[in-house]
Amino acid sequence: SAEAGREAAPGSSCRPLYVAGFGLKANARDLMELFEKHGTVDRIYMKDRFAFVTMSTGAEDAVRALDGVEVQGKRLKVEFVKGRGVPEARGEPIPPSKALFVVNFDPRTTKKEIEDFFLDFQPESIELQERWCFVNMKSIEDATEAIRKLDGKWLKDRQITVTFKTGPEGIGRKRPRS
Repeated sequence: SAEAGREAAPGSSCRPLYVAGFGLKANARDLMELFEKHGTVDRIYMKDRFAFVTMSTGAEDAVRALDGVEVQGKRLKVEFVKGRGVPEARGEPIPPSKALFVVNFDPRTTKKEIEDFFLDFQPESIELQERWCFVNMKSIEDATEAIRKLDGKWLKDRQITVTFKTGPEGIGRKRPRS
């Protein structure tokens, strides 16, 4: 059908949607509720004034239905992301490491809240910044399991992204050059 031709094949990654113009009080759960009416929402990456929404089905319908719609007194802008995007969205795997990159939590999140989020995995260290952190695990196996269990989970009103860190191996360590 024409509808099926517009959707991503099962298991393939879909170009994320760029969403802007929502009110400052909107959160990821509000966006989830709005976009779920048009298809399957896989991930919402929320920033202060914009968000990226990845949908495995219904993305084109969501763009057509929601672009220009007024929500909380603001007019939404919904469009497909332009450019290459992040490596994982391009289908380029990030090599495994003991260091994890964690992002998309509320900037007021404390180190204790991150520690509690990772409680079952006993990380060696956490380097917390305002909008992201590095979590260093004891082994690649522990890091892989933490990603499997925590990536996409909710912390407060944000859907958290947990992935392998790119760049230097571990916190404060350089990866040997090959």
